[in-house]
Amino acid sequence: MGRNPAICVLPTLGMLFSLVALTSCGGSSSLGSEGKTESLAQVSLHPQGPTVAKGSSFQLTATAVYNDGKTQDITDSVTWRTSNAAVVKVDQGGDLSAMGVGSAQVSAQYQGIIGADSVTVSPAALVSIAITPNSSSLPVGVSEQLTATGTFTDQSTQDLSQSATWSSSGSSVAAVNLTGMATAKAIGNATVSAAVGTTSGSASVTVSPAALVSIAVTPNSSSLPVGVSEQLTATGTFTDQSTRDLTRSASWNSSAPSVAAVNANGMATAEALGNANLSATVGNTSGSALMSVGPAALVSISVAPNPSSLPVGVSEQLTATGAFTDHSTRDLTQSATWSSSGPSVAAVNATGMATAKALGSATVSAAVGNTAGSASLTVSPAALVSIDVTPNSSSLPVGESEQLSATGTFTDQSTRDVTQSASWSSSGPSVASVTEVGLTTAKTIGSTTVSAAVGNTAGSAQVAVTAAVPVALNISPSTISITLGSSRQLKAMATYSDGSTQDATAVVQWTSSAEDIVSVDSQGLSVAQEVGDATIWVTEQNLTATAQATVIPLALTHYFDLATAQASNLDPTVFLANPGLVPSSICSMIYVFDQKEEMNECCGCKISDSGLLTLSLEKDLTRNTLTGLKPKTGSIKVVSSDLTSNPQCDPISLTPSGLILAWGTNVRDRGDGTSQFVETEFARVPLATIESTALANSCSAVQKLGGGHGVCSCGRGN
Repeated sequence: MGRNPAICVLPTLGMLFSLVALTSCGGSSSLGSEGKTESLAQVSLHPQGPTVAKGSSFQLTATAVYNDGKTQDITDSVTWRTSNAAVVKVDQGGDLSAMGVGSAQVSAQYQGIIGADSVTVSPAALVSIAITPNSSSLPVGVSEQLTATGTFTDQSTQDLSQSATWSSSGSSVAAVNLTGMATAKAIGNATVSAAVGTTSGSASVTVSPAALVSIAVTPNSSSLPVGVSEQLTATGTFTDQSTRDLTRSASWNSSAPSVAAVNANGMATAEALGNANLSATVGNTSGSALMSVGPAALVSISVAPNPSSLPVGVSEQLTATGAFTDHSTRDLTQSATWSSSGPSVAAVNATGMATAKALGSATVSAAVGNTAGSASLTVSPAALVSIDVTPNSSSLPVGESEQLSATGTFTDQSTRDVTQSASWSSSGPSVASVTEVGLTTAKTIGSTTVSAAVGNTAGSAQVAVTAAVPVALNISPSTISITLGSSRQLKAMATYSDGSTQDATAVVQWTSSAEDIVSVDSQGLSVAQEVGDATIWVTEQNLTATAQATVIPLALTHYFDLATAQASNLDPTVFLANPGLVPSSICSMIYVFDQKEEMNECCGCKISDSGLLTLSLEKDLTRNTLTGLKPKTGSIKVVSSDLTSNPQCDPISLTPSGLILAWGTNVRDRGDGTSQFVETEFARVPLATIESTALANSCSAVQKLGGGHGVCSCGRGN
């Protein structure tokens, strides 16, 4: 007989049971060498005495054991039975099912032989654990309770959440506590496991970014005047307890946009009296705030003009204009409270009238309640109000000038001379011109208006131009030197206001300050009476002119020819006469020069009033020469001198004065061997001061060096 292979019944994966006295699975039945069937000794069951968890099943095997020790699997050939089907069931293929906790006998009968064993059914065993939810997606910060459900061998299930051991593959991403509460920590993925003994189950957890939980709108409750805008803020609170400004990303809405409107950026504007709810929504999450709208409120006050500059003494009406939250404006000038930061500089009254008081700056304010506005006011020096030109009415002859004056009146009631700073002009410059300092000059007959302006302020005067008038007299020449006894015609010229001139000699009145020195007649003829100085005056109406006249003494000169006289045996004569112009005696100083113009003799002779001296050339004038040799030719100079200052008529002390007449005779050769006397008047030569000094000095030298020689005589040779 062949051998049947041994069949071992092994527990399947996942079934928990005990195999009691489990031995080898070998053995089979066989025929002897003669072909006889071997006898069945027993039927054995495998496994022996098993303990099976309720609800589980496994394969029993029945083995025939023959008396010769051979074995054979007879599992499919035996008749299977159980002593308690409520505990254990077995089908005819040996498949055992544990039905209830307890013990039962399982037997297998084959060829009349029964093999039996005891089977113990233990409570159902844990087969698997399922975690729910098996796949989760949690935002960061969110926790979720996981449930571990155990499935047992009897197909029953049990919540093992509290008893299982929980763990996470990534606790920094998703942490889990002892009871299966999973908490999302950071974005990522993690596997959360629950284990009971060697059995475990797992679930995947995906952690997404923190999710929005709520939105808070701030301010949560507000009250705005009409026209005012307020920025609302939407703050989102997320699952990770973080907050974020959602103002720009939220969708804004108003329950009453006609009362309070809100734009896409959360800017709320009060439109009309009433209440409105303003909400911000992100996805399915919303938040809201209540807004109450009241009457428009005063926002600001503007003071005009701003800035302002006033001269001292000037007042200006300021206005206060209120701007309200609804963009309306209102004049608050009369209702505002006015004040000045510097009332001594700029004062302001209850109605906003500001008055400049002193140089400086001040701030003028207008206030209504707690709202105020201001303007800066600078006080400058007093400003020019008007200009008065004086004289206001003038009459000028052509060519004459007149200085006009400009007086400014200022805002502080002061006055000031602005003549030098004004801009002057004439409406008829061809009639009368005006300089930059107000000097007005008449040009032609007519009338014009002369104006003085400083900035935009001007004043004027009327100027009438009349015919030219004399404005000056002049004597021509203005300085004269007249030799004693001579005359000089003077001329009086009138200069007119237009610059023209005219001879006025015959119409002016002539006078001399010293008639005894220089006399002048009604026609301007001046006559030298005495050596000295005099002023010649002319007058006409209110005009005067003067000329300075100096009477120069005369040196009377006569040339002599002694050689011819001696050759002809004729003696020339010199005659000196005092004409009596000065009613007194006079000295006649005589100086004799040779042909080399060197003085040979000098003497002084007294001549009485209207007296006459006759001098011989040979016996008086050339009688006692310095050299002892009489000059053959030469000249004689005679100078009149004041007797009172030199009673001795000493020629070395010369004071030229008075007038002497002189003439002389000379002998001339006719060329035919005969001679004749020629009478010649002495030449009148002006005597300069330096020359009179030289004559006196030379005479002094002649008298001293000559030891008494060189002195002429006064008519002893007559």
